[in-house]
Amino acid sequence: VILSKPEPMEPGMDLINQNLSSLWERIRNTPLDQTRRFYFYFSGHGFGFTSQDVGLCLAPWSKIMRFCALHAEAYLNLIKESGRFDEIFFFLDCCRVRIRGVRGIRPFVGWIRPEENAKNARYFTAYATQYLDPAYEAEIDQLEGAPEVSLERGFFTTALMTALRGNAASENGGVPLNALKDYLEKEVKSLASRHNKNQVPVIESDFPTDTEVILGSILPRKNVHISFDDKRNGHEIVLEGPDLEPIKQGQANGQIWDLTLSKGIHVLKDLQLEEEKIIRFEPTNEIQHVIF
Repeated sequence: VILSKPEPMEPGMDLINQNLSSLWERIRNTPLDQTRRFYFYFSGHGFGFTSQDVGLCLAPWSKIMRFCALHAEAYLNLIKESGRFDEIFFFLDCCRVRIRGVRGIRPFVGWIRPEENAKNARYFTAYATQYLDPAYEAEIDQLEGAPEVSLERGFFTTALMTALRGNAASENGGVPLNALKDYLEKEVKSLASRHNKNQVPVIESDFPTDTEVILGSILPRKNVHISFDDKRNGHEIVLEGPDLEPIKQGQANGQIWDLTLSKGIHVLKDLQLEEEKIIRFEPTNEIQHVIF
C-alpha cells in the first residue's frame, strides 16, 4: 500500500518503481505453477489521453509538473508481460478528462524477456467514469460502528468497497466477477444520481463470460434486520422479493431475520391475519431495521 504524504511529498515515480522492482525480486524465483493475482487500485486525480491511456497523477503533479503521472496502460502491460500472474485487476478511481499534449510516464522497470512457460494473464480493468468525463466524490455514509467523522470518497470507490464487503457476494461466499461488474455499473450511476451528477463506469475485461472468477470469500452482507410483534407468535410469515418469489418463510415466534436484500420493493405477509407490510429497499452502508 502506497499512500500520499505532504511531507516529504510522496509518492513520486521513484517510489512506485522501486516497489515494483522489489515485487519482482520476491516472485521471480517462485514456481510458475502457483496461481497468482495482481491487484492495482488508484484513487486520486487523473486525465485521459486516449480511451485506454489514463494518466494517474502522483503527489508532485501540478500544471507545471504536468507529466508527473503514471501511464496506466503501460503499467498494465508491464504486469501482463512479466508472465508471473494468471489474473490482473486494475481499479482506477479518477477523472478521464483530456489534457492536451500530456500523457503519463511509462514504467522505469522492464523484463528482459518472457520466461519459458510464462503465464498468459487475463485482465479486468474498471474505470470510474467514461473517457473524457470527470469522476465525482461526496461525503459518504459511515459504516455501522465507525467514528462519526466527515469523509469524502469517490462514488466508484464507495461502490467498490461495499461490493467487496458483501453487497455483491454470492450465497456460497466470495464476489463473482460478473456480479462485481453489474454492481459497479448500477451502483456508481445510482450514487452519482443521488448527488445530481452523471457518472457511468466503464469495465473492460478479457475473462471468458462462461468462466466463474471469484474474488475473496466474504459472505453476503446482511443489510436488513426484521423483528416481529408478539401478536404474530405462531403465525406463518412470508417475505416476497421484487419478483414476487418467496425469499424466506417461517413462523414468527420471536424470531429475528437478518437478511441480505437487493434493491426493490419487498412484501412481508402474515398468512393468518392476512396483513402485509411493504418494504421499499435500497442498499446503503447501514442496516435497515423493520418491525412487522
